[in-house]
Amino acid sequence: MYKRQTVHCAAELLKLTPEYDYLIAPEAKAIPLVYEMARQSGADKYFVARKKAKAYMSSVFQVHVKSITTQGVQTLVLDQTDAELIHGKRIVIVDDVISTGESLRAMEELVKKAGVFTPAFVFYFGSLFLSRASRNSLRGRPPA
Repeated sequence: MYKRQTVHCAAELLKLTPEYDYLIAPEAKAIPLVYEMARQSGADKYFVARKKAKAYMSSVFQVHVKSITTQGVQTLVLDQTDAELIHGKRIVIVDDVISTGESLRAMEELVKKAGVFTPAFVFYFGSLFLSRASRNSLRGRPPA
């Protein structure tokens, strides 16, 4: 049942998603959703902001967030190599649910540190599929 719901959610979110170069999601529950969106759209690559630095990471960008869905402060980490790939690109941040918006704000801060000008967001909330994109993120240009 879960796989069927994920496939359906991914299809619905892709209908709302502006043009993009890459998808990114926070670890862990959003990974099946971002994977399925990438699979359905034919994307070769998507990114995951990890909860901590991994051994393969040479250098990292990181932000901290206090979310109501986790205990204490959570760290989101992006590898330097991934940051170089998304620099200046049109990025869509994918999340499975939103409560206070703190995790999405942290993801936005993280990708901006990597050189993304204005990311777009898509996420699933109950039976609603929501999207937020500015004119700049749709055009893939830096803000004026």
